[in-house]
Amino acid sequence: LLTYSHPSSSRIGDEELKQEYLNYLKWTESLALMVQLLENEAQAVRVVKLGLELDWRLGARLAGAVKPKFQEQTVGLVTGLEIPQLLKIWLLGITSSESAVLPLIKALKDKWGYVSRNAADALGKIGTEAAILALIQSLQDKHYFVRVNAAQALGEIGTEIAIPALIQSLQDKHYFVRVNAAQALGEIGTEAAIPALIQSLQDKHYSVRVNAAEALGEIGTEAAIPALIQSLQDEDDFVRSNAAEALGEIGTEAAIPALIQSLQDERDFVRVNAVKALGRIGTEAAILALIQSLQDKHYFVRSDAAEVLGKIGTEATILALIQSLQDEDDFVRSNAAEALGKIGTEAAILALIQSLQDKHYFVRRNAAEALGKIGTEAAILALIQSLQDKHYFVRSYAAVALGKIGTEAAITALIQSLQDEDDFVRRNAAQSLGKIGTEAAITALIQSLQDEDDFVRRNAAQSLGKIGTEAAIHTLIQSLQNENHYIRSYAAEALGKIGTEAAIPALIQSLQDKHYFVRSYAAEALGKIGTETAIPALIQSLQDKYSFVRRNAAEALGKIGTEAAIPALIQSLQDEDDFVRRNAAQALGKIGTEAAITALIQSLQDEDDFVRRNAAQALDKIGTEAAINQLVQALKQENFVTANQGLTFSYAINALEQIQQHYQFYNPTLIQPKPQPYIPSTQLMYILHLSDLHITNLDQANLWSNQLAEDLRNELDILQLDALIISGDIANYSTPEEYQAAEQFLDNLRQDFPLEPEQIIIVPGNHDLNWKQAKKAYKLIDLEEYEEELQEGYYIQESATVVRVRDETPYKQRFVNFSKFYQAIANQPYPQEYDQQGILYHLPQQNLLFLGLNSAWQLDHHYKSRASINMNALSNALTEIRRNRNYDNCLKIAVWHHPLTSAYEDRITDSAFLDQLAVAGFRFFLHGHIHEAKTSNYRYDMSKDGRNLDQICAGTFGAPTQELVTGTPWQYNLLQFEPDKLTVRTRRRTKENGAWEADSIWRQGRGTSSLDYYTIGF
Repeated sequence: LLTYSHPSSSRIGDEELKQEYLNYLKWTESLALMVQLLENEAQAVRVVKLGLELDWRLGARLAGAVKPKFQEQTVGLVTGLEIPQLLKIWLLGITSSESAVLPLIKALKDKWGYVSRNAADALGKIGTEAAILALIQSLQDKHYFVRVNAAQALGEIGTEIAIPALIQSLQDKHYFVRVNAAQALGEIGTEAAIPALIQSLQDKHYSVRVNAAEALGEIGTEAAIPALIQSLQDEDDFVRSNAAEALGEIGTEAAIPALIQSLQDERDFVRVNAVKALGRIGTEAAILALIQSLQDKHYFVRSDAAEVLGKIGTEATILALIQSLQDEDDFVRSNAAEALGKIGTEAAILALIQSLQDKHYFVRRNAAEALGKIGTEAAILALIQSLQDKHYFVRSYAAVALGKIGTEAAITALIQSLQDEDDFVRRNAAQSLGKIGTEAAITALIQSLQDEDDFVRRNAAQSLGKIGTEAAIHTLIQSLQNENHYIRSYAAEALGKIGTEAAIPALIQSLQDKHYFVRSYAAEALGKIGTETAIPALIQSLQDKYSFVRRNAAEALGKIGTEAAIPALIQSLQDEDDFVRRNAAQALGKIGTEAAITALIQSLQDEDDFVRRNAAQALDKIGTEAAINQLVQALKQENFVTANQGLTFSYAINALEQIQQHYQFYNPTLIQPKPQPYIPSTQLMYILHLSDLHITNLDQANLWSNQLAEDLRNELDILQLDALIISGDIANYSTPEEYQAAEQFLDNLRQDFPLEPEQIIIVPGNHDLNWKQAKKAYKLIDLEEYEEELQEGYYIQESATVVRVRDETPYKQRFVNFSKFYQAIANQPYPQEYDQQGILYHLPQQNLLFLGLNSAWQLDHHYKSRASINMNALSNALTEIRRNRNYDNCLKIAVWHHPLTSAYEDRITDSAFLDQLAVAGFRFFLHGHIHEAKTSNYRYDMSKDGRNLDQICAGTFGAPTQELVTGTPWQYNLLQFEPDKLTVRTRRRTKENGAWEADSIWRQGRGTSSLDYYTIGF
């Protein structure tokens, strides 16, 4: 196959070799094995040349696969490419060849930091003796970030050759180098490093001591236990906290006495970690200590103790938790109630019923929720009584709980609650009656269509739509003539959900309604019903004076999918409104006719980014596959590759790899279209992924939770969720009022989909830190009076003589409002300490392990471009994962907020931590921030079964309209896990008060329509 060398030969030619073999990803590793057998240098060079002509990555892989004696020539082909330097460095790393070491060593000395950083990463991936020696030498580089990268790379390689040099780096003048040297020694895991690491526990910088303690914990030998126990007495809170956590990870009973002593530590978060560590050990002695911690002076500690005891769940635990229902602090009582609900024992019913009379509404709320989970007849009576509670929050929860139980007794009580004085209670009562679906509620729900509250009227209309009887349909059609335009709108929406053709004439007539809101909903409803009868009226609506109506009409015509709409949709590509043009382009892509190609190509020049993107996607659906070629052309441009300190390059490479991985070939122009595989409907687990909620008020919380629950239940037939992930920016300005609304949102959602606290994974984003609090933490200081050393990133230069220096204690409080919200949901405070910004969520029943990371931990009002992952926090989490055998076979998913690739500076610039996640067995990472659903793939190594991470980015769920990416709607993702694959389904909402629907943005191949989902094989 590979030995052909003459055109007249009957063997396979160059073009056939490229088209039939080299171009397919499935043959790459087989070809790499085959080129190792080539004894002729010319033949080896020929194959590598063909590979480089086809795809740079493929050529680099083959260049390093030929016999070592030929690699100087083949790797020389890579170094000889006329491409940007950063791209060349990346390709040299892919070769994994000794012949790539010299040019990479040269690149280590480059004046640009991002070039030398990538060169160090490439040398680390090569991992040969020559590469290791170069990295060891780089530990003496004048630039500290080069020394940092070298230490990280040596830790990844894990060679003992580097130990002496890394031990020496523990004395480096820059603390971050010392931090990474300690971390690298921990990763190598040799006992030879123990004395040096123990010595580093005395380092002047707490971060070094923290990492040294962590490294000793990673090594995990008995020799580390005394040192960690001693660190429980360190003067720094972080070190003591890390030591407690590490001892809990080791899980040895020998640490129990010291951990029990740490329950008396002066800092509450140290005591919290001691509580958690004792909970992991779980012996009888630990349980007794935890019960004693229910009397701690700080409510955080008592609250965590209640949560841990709830997880342990022994009979002794139940009695202690029942007693904690009388605690003086409402958080503790609330956690105790939730823990008892989690245990689910009938022994707690009487105590929980009594807690329905608690003075704090939040405790009563949790008690109501717990009784709803237990679900006995005794709980039903108590919940009905709670419908008369003085606080609307409790009544609202009781209404939802009774809706879940669904007995006849609950129906009567819920109908009565439709007259409650509070809007929220009436809204939930109307919604719950729709869930039960009984015709007995029709009369009351029809009456609620006249309610003074818009949301009550809407929920009543939607519930009537769910019930779907002739009486309900007739009433909804009549409501299209109601004098209130909100009622007319909601009636149109409900009729669209029912999908009955009996409503078509009335809905067509509503396209002429005097209020644009009604016309917009009528167009949307006709699109859902999907009848061709509505096409002429919808085409006419493309000329409506309101853009909202035109948008929905274009979208509806795309759903119906008839060629009769093509001329009108082509004309709409010139509409003055961006959203109309975007929807028209998307609709033409769904219809899939070649008649639209010329107009769509013209739309590639549209002034709006999203119109151009939709036009490109539509062309791809119809049959064009120019994306790969365009990316390749862009990567040839130096300005493109070096933009944004090389991050634009990373984004382009990830996009290129993802497209190739999806199609399973390198060059689409050589491929004949193939039928798409059938995707089975088997469903095992569902995970809801939301991001960038930006909630500001209670009205939003109730509307959005209702919209979401309707979509999941009615459109997607999701009856339960296995987990909920919120990847940051829950609030908009990080105020207590916003988080109260966010609590309401989650409380509403949990009434539809019961979720335990550990099933809700929440990480903060940049909008979840309070700028005002950050400003207060910087103190004005005259430079002449400041005696300490100024550390980069810890001060703001106000003038030549005055600086603002950061006070760490108040600085950490910028997350305080988020932390309180997190505690209300998770029943434990969100840690304020940086090295604790990695939280594990283990779901043993689903065999899932989530790692939540705070990528906003370095951000404040001044430093807005420092998104990053705290390496100590990550290391702590990975240490716990490695040492806990229960995590071994879990599917591991990491979650944070910021992207690794972005056109702006608000991204994570150091992606080296992805290597650690890949080595630790993580398969996926989820994030948000960019307000647009995306996916890509990160490969740690290029072998056949090489470790890789798939990126899953959710769009914004609720950002203000002005913060949407141009033309991009609101979005969320639903993840469906099956034994051999993950299906990611994307939903969209184009109107602020509208409903969610499928977002068909994912390409499936030439000649096929895009879908609203994509799949990733395991």
